[in-house]
Amino acid sequence: SVMMAQENLDGALKIFLQSLATIECEQPRHPRVALCLNNIGCAYRNKGDHSTAITYFNRALKFCQSYLPENDEATAISYLSVASVLTENEYNLATEYFEHVNSIYNHIDLPHHQNIIRCHIYRGHLYRKIHDHQSALSCYKEAIFHCEKALLPQRYPSWVLIYTSSALEYQLMDDFSRALIEYEYALQHITDDLLEIPRIHNAIDLCRRKIIET
Repeated sequence: SVMMAQENLDGALKIFLQSLATIECEQPRHPRVALCLNNIGCAYRNKGDHSTAITYFNRALKFCQSYLPENDEATAISYLSVASVLTENEYNLATEYFEHVNSIYNHIDLPHHQNIIRCHIYRGHLYRKIHDHQSALSCYKEAIFHCEKALLPQRYPSWVLIYTSSALEYQLMDDFSRALIEYEYALQHITDDLLEIPRIHNAIDLCRRKIIET
């Protein structure tokens, strides 16, 4: 949402909590309950509070499993949300949930949906946590494939996340030249993000210093 994009997380969280209270009172089994729970979880995740985020994501998933069809998109979103905050110690569960996401979107004939792209990105992040950088890079390549198939606009945020994620893997592998290329790709897709642009430029400067040192 716009509020989330503007980093107004507290304001967004207040609105999401109010929406949840209203919908749970009026229509306690409506699919919007899962949407509200996932939105609240996302707000907490973006605030860095992963323990509270996973509580809401798990509530959303349990709601979907109890009241919605197995292949409902809200169920896929909930699986993806939970998997996005699982740790490396929960690798097998996260992998299972990522597979559920892919299965549901293929079932509803949306094989290149934005959440499939996110699924590959989050899976790459999970591989990073277990220091399997090559597998992480393979996930990001899959994400690029789906971005291209979905004909996403050049300024769509997923491009930046994919390329910065790839760059970080190369940094962790001490391949600073390739990391630099990936960061430069990210800048080609960047919007007027006042927070992300300085971070990318700082990362580029670091890579250039490392290249000079070697």
